[in-house]
Formats: sequence, structure tokens, C-alpha cells
Amino acid sequence: CNPGSGCVFTPDPSNYNFVGFFQPVDNLPAFNVGKAGRAYPVKWQTQRSCSGEFFCDTGVVVSQKYQRIDCDSSVPQDALETVDTSGASGLRCGDNNQYTFTWQTNSTFANRCYEFILELSNGTTQRARFKFTR
Repeated sequence: CNPGSGCVFTPDPSNYNFVGFFQPVDNLPAFNVGKAGRAYPVKWQTQRSCSGEFFCDTGVVVSQKYQRIDCDSSVPQDALETVDTSGASGLRCGDNNQYTFTWQTNSTFANRCYEFILELSNGTTQRARFKFTR
């Protein structure tokens, strides 16, 4: 790969980077604080390693899941802004080659912490932490 002239071979489809989570979700180590039972849009981008091109292909997402974790009051906490997710559900590609997964949380999450886990086809696992209130 030559950044000036581009790739001179067929690029490996798994040769990309996770750019990070975007608002309303903060990246680690922060805990994103929101009300249990609401839907929150989890947004991120991927970028081709060779060309630097941003792309959105839902096929690179292996899974989106969550697990309960211990709450840690020693790390930064940021309130999740209220975002209208009406009519939106699941995983989709949107503007600016940005992925959006609308995570419908459960009311039983109240007063607990969870880790959202994003597994990608390039073998990486990305995480964001959440603390839910009533």
C-alpha cells in the first residue's frame, strides 16, 4: 500500500480500524449514565487501513451484545442525552458512513451497570460502559 497512490493489490477486507464510539455514547473509561428501559443509539465508524476511507458495511459486525458488570464510581460518568430513536431499531448504516445500533434497554437494568460489546470481523472487540438509573 502506498498512501499517495493507493493499494496496488486487492485489499484484505478485514484490514480496517474501529474509529471509536460517537455521541451520545462516550468511550472508555467513562460510564454513560441513562434511564433503564429507554433506547439509546450506539454510533461508531470504521476506516480502511490502507486508504483511510471511512466505510459502513453491516457485514463486518459479528455481534452486538451486553453483559452486567460492577459499577465503578472512580471513573468519569457522563449523562446520556435524550435522543429520539422513534421508528429506528437494530443495526443500520447512516450519514457519513456511520453505523448506528439502537439498543433497547430493559427496565430491569435500573441501578446496575452493563458493558456493551461490539465484535467486528477483523477480530477486535470494542466496549462501552453504561450505568442505568430508574
